[in-house]
Amino acid sequence: MPAEGHFCAGKFLRRIAEHEPAMAKQLGQAAMCYDAETNLMMQVAELQGGWDPHDEKIAKKLAESAVRRQIAALIVQARDKDEEAAVHIDRALER
Repeated sequence: MPAEGHFCAGKFLRRIAEHEPAMAKQLGQAAMCYDAETNLMMQVAELQGGWDPHDEKIAKKLAESAVRRQIAALIVQARDKDEEAAVHIDRALER
């Protein structure tokens, strides 16, 4: 599940930030990006009715063009947050 991975990434970065004060600000910002990405992916799950790829109800939901458009917009936002997180991580590693 995509949301789980981003949720764990945020927690992981916060733990590192506790032990690396010079990186803490940038890692904290990256963690917030992953939190936002997690929330966006949870919205995707809500729109489509879950994550189970074998669930016929999800397939029917995804057949609706309006739902697909909403999901596509959320995925673009999630991608942008992921890119932003990567920038913060790169900046943290420069220190």
